[in-house]
Amino acid sequence: MDNYKRRIIKLVKENPIIWDPTHPEYTNRDLRKNVWDEIDCQLPQIVVVVVVVVVVVVAVEVVVVAAAAKMLFGVNKSSKEMWDLLIKGYSNALRRSHRRCDRGDADKGKEWKFEREMQFLLPAKKHRVSTGACPDVGYDFKLNDDDDNDDGSVEPIELKTEPGHTGHAPDSGDDDDFSTVHLPDWSDDDNCSEPRHSRKTDKEETAQRKSVEKRKSTTSCECTLKKRRAENLEESPRLNFFRSLMPTIVSLDEDQFLNLQLEVIQAVQKVKQGPRPVIPLQPDN
Repeated sequence: MDNYKRRIIKLVKENPIIWDPTHPEYTNRDLRKNVWDEIDCQLPQIVVVVVVVVVVVVAVEVVVVAAAAKMLFGVNKSSKEMWDLLIKGYSNALRRSHRRCDRGDADKGKEWKFEREMQFLLPAKKHRVSTGACPDVGYDFKLNDDDDNDDGSVEPIELKTEPGHTGHAPDSGDDDDFSTVHLPDWSDDDNCSEPRHSRKTDKEETAQRKSVEKRKSTTSCECTLKKRRAENLEESPRLNFFRSLMPTIVSLDEDQFLNLQLEVIQAVQKVKQGPRPVIPLQPDN
């Protein structure tokens, strides 16, 4: 398992975009996600090796051994999840070393097993380790006066958060017990990107635009009717008949208006082609 973790550390070190805030593309979420996916592809497939060995014996045991291998080696975690846990262990190691320096016994104590491999992170972490309250850092570590945990166990951390930033204080336990580790993600864009604003969907924008156009059309028709009434134009009774229907026609939507047009055209053609209706004469009184 240690070799698996060292492999992750090596791959992350080769891609500063996912851990160096000064990298020009550090705020590019999609690009960083692609880098993590590439790292996942480059990691050794421990489970596959175990399955290939067992499949020759009994096919039924493949699923059991594969599940056991995942639990044993921890490969059910993605490279990013494993890296977050390694970051947490490294932070604890630096904090213990810092306290030992304050007490004057820097040469004493047990070094964390991955501490040397992860020293390339010091430029990014130096403000958190040295000052702890630097204004340009989202959170800092509160150093306790408890004794060092020389067995590499994880120590409690109290985090100070700025508005808009949330952190979880990790529980105490072994560095390798990754089931209880909670560390704020360095690659989280909450500290390096502006707040997102809600955006209307294309469907909502289209509906709103149609509503505005419909209101404009209705207003235009009403203005025309009022203008003609004001001018008191002499018009035929037939035109007045259709004009009296305008308030109802304006209230129709596009589909209803198209259906009305078709029905009116068909009705007019039917009347023109058919025989004239016979109007019965009124009997003389």
